[in-house]
Amino acid sequence: MTVLAWDGKTLAADKRGTTYGLNFTCTKLFRVGPDMLVGVHGELCRGLELVDWVRSGKDPQRHPKQDKDDATYLLIIHRGGRIERIESNGYGVTVEEKQFAEGSGRDFAIAGMHLGLNAAEAVALAAKFTSSCGNGVDTLCFDDEPQIEERAAT
Repeated sequence: MTVLAWDGKTLAADKRGTTYGLNFTCTKLFRVGPDMLVGVHGELCRGLELVDWVRSGKDPQRHPKQDKDDATYLLIIHRGGRIERIESNGYGVTVEEKQFAEGSGRDFAIAGMHLGLNAAEAVALAAKFTSSCGNGVDTLCFDDEPQIEERAAT
């Protein structure tokens, strides 16, 4: 599972992946051109396929095939702050909040940002209380290099 958080400036994600009860460390954030930051939630391999689909222009005719039980989605932050949540079927919804979080740790992350934490701090907070999140925090901002905030694996 995952926690993704956007505080209006920074997109952050935990780094924990799981496979059949084994935890591993991975990256869930990607830059797509100069104008999009993308976070993946769900099955990472499927998410990477969707990121490539976004990179190629989101052509509906070229959308990757999906399993009916697929719960993978993308959180896309467009330059200027528009938040788009894309389901595995390719359909997107614009989220109108200025701050947003998704994934299994979203409730903790949203509460943390409401109380003044930035996105990275909110993801770290979520990882403290959600067993399916952890292994560090990655962040992306527009016009900045990716940041990795090292934290002890939980």
